[in-house]
Amino acid sequence: MAVVNVSLDSLAVGTVPSVTDSISVNKGGKVTFNITWPAGTNNGTCKLVFNSTSQDPFNDEMGGTTSFDFNRANANAPATNTLTVEADATVGTDTYCLTLTIDGNDYSKDPMMDIDP
Repeated sequence: MAVVNVSLDSLAVGTVPSVTDSISVNKGGKVTFNITWPAGTNNGTCKLVFNSTSQDPFNDEMGGTTSFDFNRANANAPATNTLTVEADATVGTDTYCLTLTIDGNDYSKDPMMDIDP
């Protein structure tokens, strides 16, 4: 299982989250996203957007987008969500856009994902 740690140090507009820069995962494997952010709301949305010439490994769509809501129990706990890579994923290595939406504001970074055959 691959783990992507996402940390947002501030909810100020323009803050760039710290994200695990690169992960490697097998087809059919799982990717867990651990998301932390400062006190405030305890939920938000995470959107992963893949290059228009690359396949989204979570839904098999070319240039696809995968989104999920996240929630935490309290301000000291991370929000955790696990996604499964499609068994027939054809993407190799891709830079994708990870965007967190919290309290109506977007925070983005472009890490890399490598899907092993």
